[in-house]
Amino acid sequence: MKTTKSLFLKVLLFLFVLFLVSCDELIGPSSTSLDGVWKCSEVHEEEGTLSYDVTIDTDERDSTVIYIYNFMNLESNPNVPVYARATVSGTSIQIPQQTISGHTVEGSGYIQSNNTKITLDFTDDLYGGTPWEVNSTYTKYQ
Repeated sequence: MKTTKSLFLKVLLFLFVLFLVSCDELIGPSSTSLDGVWKCSEVHEEEGTLSYDVTIDTDERDSTVIYIYNFMNLESNPNVPVYARATVSGTSIQIPQQTISGHTVEGSGYIQSNNTKITLDFTDDLYGGTPWEVNSTYTKYQ
């Protein structure tokens, strides 16, 4: 009887752990799965269509914060990283208002559920006038 009860508890514990692991997938993609190099295809109201690479890294202290390096292709010197700070919640990305190399940007986006594509819509205000609309699509290199 004691062996059956012990086996039952082990199976129950295994199922509980399995349930917890599977629930993580229901929450949405974690920002660490976004880490890596991405191809950006961007349509900028003023600059036109651009294509360049960006790198996404997760903040080591806060997994909901990511840094998008070479944001808007503004990184002209690899020794001086240029990045946008964004927050991730489930499949949503929020770019709070911030100034990057003189460009004031703000917007939001969506992460495709398989973490291979991100779409961002944001504004770019370089001169303090009417901001330009920018639409970017990031595709993760495999």
